[in-house]
Amino acid sequence: MGGSTAVAYGGEAVGDVQITAAAVSGGKDVAIGLADKTVTGSVTATDPSGIWDADFHLWRGADPDNPDGYLKPNEDTTPVDCVASSATTSTCSKTFTFEPDSWLTNADAGTWTLQTVNTSSTGDLKATATASAAGYLRWNFTGASTTPAVKATGDYVDVQ
Repeated sequence: MGGSTAVAYGGEAVGDVQITAAAVSGGKDVAIGLADKTVTGSVTATDPSGIWDADFHLWRGADPDNPDGYLKPNEDTTPVDCVASSATTSTCSKTFTFEPDSWLTNADAGTWTLQTVNTSSTGDLKATATASAAGYLRWNFTGASTTPAVKATGDYVDVQ
């Protein structure tokens, strides 16, 4: 399998959260054979009030609501392991297990695209990406203890 992607969803935050890096397997290609393969995905984020948790999943395709491939982290319902490099910046990690005998097919081979999301101090979301194929873009907030999950209406992106 080619390079992989971490998708990070902006959460409720005080300040200006910025995701400065996202990688799977340290940015190296992940080769999946016949046995299960567990890799680590990490997101580095910064916020004036600090970072203590993050939520992200792996997906492949043009539309995250209808992905060609999707993988939940092994720590899907537990807080992730975040290591602070300063009072404002942390790198948060989760593990993902690819199970070739369970759901992967040859169609899943290839490169998985990268998308990160930033939130402002007022909760506004902002992201910049170059579309390589037509498809839908949609914001998706998975929820927090004080805020319910929300999915925005999808916007179609037509690549000429």
